[in-house]
Amino acid sequence: MPAGTSSIGPLDGLLEKSTRESIQPTDSKIAENISTQLELLRLVSESDVSEEEIAGLARQHIANFFTQNQRGFSKVSISANDSCNLRCRHCYYEGTHVPHFEKNPPLNLEQWKKVINDLSDKGYKRFCISGKEPLVTPIATQSLVEYISKHPEAQLDLLTNGTLIAQNLDWLQNGATLYGISIDGDETSHDVIRGEGNYQKTKKGIEKLVKLVSSNRIVVNSTLMSHNFESLVRGIKDIHSIGARFFKIGGFFPTVYNSGSILEPSYEDFDKLCRGLKELEIKDGGAITAYLIPEENAPIIVGMYKAGLFDRDKLIEAEKRWKNLLGDLYIMLPVLNLPLDDSGRISVTVKTLPTNFYGNFRLHPNGEVGDLCIDLSNPDYMANNLGNIFTEGLDTILGKMQQAFEAHSRVFYRNFREEFKGQHSNNVKKTY
Repeated sequence: MPAGTSSIGPLDGLLEKSTRESIQPTDSKIAENISTQLELLRLVSESDVSEEEIAGLARQHIANFFTQNQRGFSKVSISANDSCNLRCRHCYYEGTHVPHFEKNPPLNLEQWKKVINDLSDKGYKRFCISGKEPLVTPIATQSLVEYISKHPEAQLDLLTNGTLIAQNLDWLQNGATLYGISIDGDETSHDVIRGEGNYQKTKKGIEKLVKLVSSNRIVVNSTLMSHNFESLVRGIKDIHSIGARFFKIGGFFPTVYNSGSILEPSYEDFDKLCRGLKELEIKDGGAITAYLIPEENAPIIVGMYKAGLFDRDKLIEAEKRWKNLLGDLYIMLPVLNLPLDDSGRISVTVKTLPTNFYGNFRLHPNGEVGDLCIDLSNPDYMANNLGNIFTEGLDTILGKMQQAFEAHSRVFYRNFREEFKGQHSNNVKKTY
């Protein structure tokens, strides 16, 4: 995944702080959640039920099953800056600077403190600091990390391309709950995507960080593309050898700046990757999750569905296994988890519900609000943001998010149905 992307799956529960409140669902609720998601897939793929009706059923299911435990997958991502030291081929940004921010300066620390306090008072506990690249502005990023970490029960992720870790170890080892670091395959593939020499910079950063913090606080994030699907397993093996234990693989996010078939893996590509992942031996309780969402990976999800991989009984059994493994840390999430090995620690997580705008949002450096990723698919994303959280307040923003959530859910299933009908297009689409 590009830095700044986040996902949810069983791995998130495994890595969260043990102080997080959890609502333990019964086995019957787990079965009902999975059955409902499978029924929604069936309606999209096989029925004449309208996308509007399907979206309504999905929204009702989300409200019934996840409102009480919304904090389990609601996250606020804060873009600490508008700068990056790399020019990655798959990045969803158009370059190092968005002209809009030159006219709309970033919030200062005191303004950020007010925003963070308001979010915390409303029950938000999961934060993520990204950038573009947060370590390009280490003083500002360190201040945000230190302030957020002071809030009770706060979970803070820091997403970075990893090339500047070594220069910031003195403060990086404190504050963040989780470090998400990008590795996109082996050295050759990674450097083709992110620039020559950057694999070794990131690898050395991980090697130094893993000696200072617990390995369960480091997640290696990889973006699956047609460029690198054959090299991802080699990259995981190499980084695993220096002490990393947790890995997430996700799809690239198509925008007007990076879309094109050369970047998009096929179902056959993904199948080869999964067979390679099954052969890996992950030590010390580690885990690998390949995370698929329709906005990024619809062809793969449709291929899996047509191949009969969404077996209800196996999915329920796998979810119960995660519940037993995680104990009090377990939370039921709006996804389907397919284990690739007997332990369940190597798995594929598939999103089937339109949860975008349902509590998740990203704050630009100046306080303007967008969805975590979806809004970036539109070339006018800065003109179509949901407002400014500092000037308008959280309650106003949440009202706009509800409207966007309803609109997105309809488009979500319309686009999904087009994929099932074989009408896939690489064209960037507005999704709300």
